[in-house]
Amino acid sequence: MRTRPNPLLLLVGVGFLGWGDFLSYGLYSPTGLRLVAAGCLALGLAAAVSDPAPAFRSVLLPLAVAILVVWQGEVLVRATTYYGSGHWLGDARYLSIAVPTVGVAAVVATGRAAGWWWRAVVLLFGLGAIATILASPRPAIDVWYLIQHASSCVVDGCNPYAMHTPASPGVTEGFNYLPMTAVLLVPFHVLFGDVRYGEVAAIVVAAVAVRRIAGVERAKLAPLFLCVPGLFFQVEQAWNESLLVALLLGAVWAVSNGADARRQWLTSGVLLGLALGTKQHAWLLLPVAAFTLGMRAAITGAVVGVLSVVPWFVADPSAFWRDTVTTFTDIEPRIDATTLWLHESAHTQTALAIVVVALALVLAWVSCRGHPKRFLFGAALVLAAFDLMNKQSFYNQWALVIWLAIAAAAIEHAAVSVVRREVMT
Repeated sequence: MRTRPNPLLLLVGVGFLGWGDFLSYGLYSPTGLRLVAAGCLALGLAAAVSDPAPAFRSVLLPLAVAILVVWQGEVLVRATTYYGSGHWLGDARYLSIAVPTVGVAAVVATGRAAGWWWRAVVLLFGLGAIATILASPRPAIDVWYLIQHASSCVVDGCNPYAMHTPASPGVTEGFNYLPMTAVLLVPFHVLFGDVRYGEVAAIVVAAVAVRRIAGVERAKLAPLFLCVPGLFFQVEQAWNESLLVALLLGAVWAVSNGADARRQWLTSGVLLGLALGTKQHAWLLLPVAAFTLGMRAAITGAVVGVLSVVPWFVADPSAFWRDTVTTFTDIEPRIDATTLWLHESAHTQTALAIVVVALALVLAWVSCRGHPKRFLFGAALVLAAFDLMNKQSFYNQWALVIWLAIAAAAIEHAAVSVVRREVMT
């Protein structure tokens, strides 16, 4: 049995996920959790229900515009950042409103105009992200302090997993991410003094990759990638999902750019491996990579991922294991998490998480196997299942799912456009 991902249901899922995630950032919202759960259900249905009839495909672009309008309304009533101040914050606020507005024009425009509107979206997002960083030069979140310090640590030759960061308002001992988070951001820390410039660059690279993978002239849904509500909040907080999405999209781009097939799997595997060395839950995507990107790329990714962490593990095994594993398995769930964990029986929480993630893997296999570009949809499915059932999930984890789902929707919509054009001719 094989299905084709349903771009209409994918887009519905994207709308619900973006709406619920932004509604919940910074505080627990029962409505936000329900919206996120509805988005996850839509993603699952998109895998199980085949591509819609032509009559329904025609509503894809109007639906994208409607989603942007809803997201625009949210941006109008929510804070752009948590810790920003001064005139740069005002600039970031205005630009956060302008991005989805221009995004609508980029979605509905045709021909050469669509390309220019797309460039305007990218430019406005970049300017807004820079304004956000300038408005919040020292955000009071441990993530920023830890990644900044870890990047310095890499340059100085010390071990981030044994470092002490007394200025951090939260975690002060060690480093809770995998090492590639710090290593890949070293150049931006050295050149600009702030790792967030590297994360902004990663988001822009990822957005460009979505458009390239889908096809420049057919990627009508790509502008949504830079219009997800709360992206300037994501930038301010320095969450490393920005790096992760760029690497995952890069792995797909490598196998779909028409280059020498003998090199495609190697490049894809290396980028996948860097993603595995960036954040722990990326390892959940290895099975999806095996049946979409190919076994050689998946094996290469696993080898690169292991090699990227081995030196740090060998340097201090107990510190590495404590910071990257037991900290998360032993942590008490937070009541503001956007997850079902706290709303389930304590006796079934872990079992339910395993069952739901396993079901997501089955759906991904049914709808994605043998199609490299559908790695992104499979990844969105698996991570959505994990985030919904995990002990704690917040804005950044859901933002990654939304990005991947937008990329998948853009690719499937472009594929539908090609089929329709071939039928008409």
